[in-house]
Amino acid sequence: MSRIKRPALFQNQLLWLLFLVIVFVHCEVENCVSLNTNLLQVGFVKSDVRFSNDYHFNLVTAVETDTIFYEDAVLQRLELPVNPNSEETEFLLEITRFRLDTIPQLPPAEDRIDTVFIGPENHFIKVNYKITQKVITTECGVDQRYSNLTFEHSFDSIEVVNTDLDRFNEVNINIIY
Repeated sequence: MSRIKRPALFQNQLLWLLFLVIVFVHCEVENCVSLNTNLLQVGFVKSDVRFSNDYHFNLVTAVETDTIFYEDAVLQRLELPVNPNSEETEFLLEITRFRLDTIPQLPPAEDRIDTVFIGPENHFIKVNYKITQKVITTECGVDQRYSNLTFEHSFDSIEVVNTDLDRFNEVNINIIY
């Protein structure tokens, strides 16, 4: 009884063909995907437990533009696009905060909790960064990376979490406010 053997060459060709298809599909899809972004992720951390977790942004703009990024919005974090044609962007923020205060009452009445509005307060965040460009392919074009972020601001305190802008950042800076 003889067995029919497939030539090893056929099996090797099939494996190489499969490998090339995987590489071609991988390169075709992945080469144009950038992990970089121009969005600055800004988080807020309460400086006092009496403050609300939400911040009322009356207006958020950038200097030297007509663009309004946020208007009359209640948020816990911001995504702010940095200027791709400059190595610095300055944002202006008008914020109103809410604080819960206990109002003492004469006995036998119980103390009551009241909401106190603080503001509006005007602040700024100026971010400086280094821009580097890399040609991915002629079909995909240029990938632009923003790194070495430094900050000037009018808040009491900030915490710098990540000095590069990329799609995986949950936050670049936390503002203690």
